[in-house]
Amino acid sequence: MVASTASFFERLIARDERALHLYFSFTVAVVGLGLLLILLSFLFTPSSASAELLLRIGGGFVASLAALPLKEFIDRSSRIDGMRDIHEMWRDASNADPPPLELLARIEEIVWQIYAARAVG
Repeated sequence: MVASTASFFERLIARDERALHLYFSFTVAVVGLGLLLILLSFLFTPSSASAELLLRIGGGFVASLAALPLKEFIDRSSRIDGMRDIHEMWRDASNADPPPLELLARIEEIVWQIYAARAVG
């Protein structure tokens, strides 16, 4: 039980860390695309309709789409911190002599609730 629970914590944390990297990459790509469109707008004459359109689209990418993953990024970061805290609490309890079985069972119950909440949505 000890080894499987430790690897379970590590897998949950690793999954959220991968998601953080994905959200960060998405944000960088969207902001980069928006900035590229803004830079392309300067290739046209300032009064042309194409330049204005590119400037608006690029500004829209930078302003609106870049902020979308921010909430998920913050939520995942908080979840990772919480899982690390729970993992440390579980590790300390499982190394105690004698291990507090009631506390270990409660921690396991909390972890399964977190896992079920993630699976559902």
